[in-house]
Amino acid sequence: MRYEFHIEHPKWFPLTVGTDCCDRLTESNAAFIIKREKERLNRFLSSKSWQPLPHGITIRRKKMDFEIASDPRGYFISMLNKAGRKRFPTISEAKTAVFNLIESGEATSFVAKQKVK
Repeated sequence: MRYEFHIEHPKWFPLTVGTDCCDRLTESNAAFIIKREKERLNRFLSSKSWQPLPHGITIRRKKMDFEIASDPRGYFISMLNKAGRKRFPTISEAKTAVFNLIESGEATSFVAKQKVK
């Protein structure tokens, strides 16, 4: 099993099941959605679109450029030549944050606000 879901029901012992069984037993598609999102994140993290920079990496998504650079306190994200304040301990966590910024729409909102100024 690639994905395990732990489900409980008052009439059953706790079960560990795969995606299809979880969705059938819970009469939902929650497990499928979680699985799909994890797969999308993993593809993003390992994408060949990440390009090296002298002090980090960059990627272009949805017509936006994201840079991840490092300093002594960790990795940070930059957009539109503005460095974020938050530091991430690993590059993987910084890439995950970029993914979440794109998926949540926060990156698009940030770019729109910068164009208004």
